[in-house]
Amino acid sequence: MVRHRSAAHTMARKQLAPVVLGMLIPQSGSEAGIGPCMSNAAQLAIDEINAKGGVLGRKLQLETADDACDAQSATAGTNKLVTEGVHISIGGYCSGATLTTLPIFGKAGIPMIIPAANSRELVDRRHRHVFLINGTGLQQAAAAREWIAEQGSDRVVLMHDNTSYSKDIALRTKTLLGPRAVAVEAVTPRRATTAPASPT
Repeated sequence: MVRHRSAAHTMARKQLAPVVLGMLIPQSGSEAGIGPCMSNAAQLAIDEINAKGGVLGRKLQLETADDACDAQSATAGTNKLVTEGVHISIGGYCSGATLTTLPIFGKAGIPMIIPAANSRELVDRRHRHVFLINGTGLQQAAAAREWIAEQGSDRVVLMHDNTSYSKDIALRTKTLLGPRAVAVEAVTPRRATTAPASPT
């Protein structure tokens, strides 16, 4: 009888559906080069975990969607993952795009583990289902203040590229520096469009 139950239990575990992990990554746009690195790293980890039996007898499965580091694309990608029935979100590279996904995943009851995006706004929203791996902008601003102090700088101009991530760090660094921060400037970088000169 005990052997019969044990065999039935083993068979039931083998038939358990996988835990589906959803990953929003930049597969297009200015940060498209990062997307494959994130998905490949995640798949390597998943393969290692699955090779050891998975999690509580359930295998892990990865589903990805493009957020293009853009709020509109992130919204579409999030809805795609929710429709596909993911159980956990493990993506989020650009803070501005990731912020738009919080209420969608939250409404669907899907917890989020954010590996890269780290704007303090992600914490300030106080979503109970959101967990950050990376340090926040406040922690990075504190490190920047220490570095600036080591350089002996009395007057500092801070620059950011107008994204949620860099703007958050720049403004928090300005607050920590006080009167030493004389200005904060936003600069929108442009990609080079001119081909390198041919050798002569």
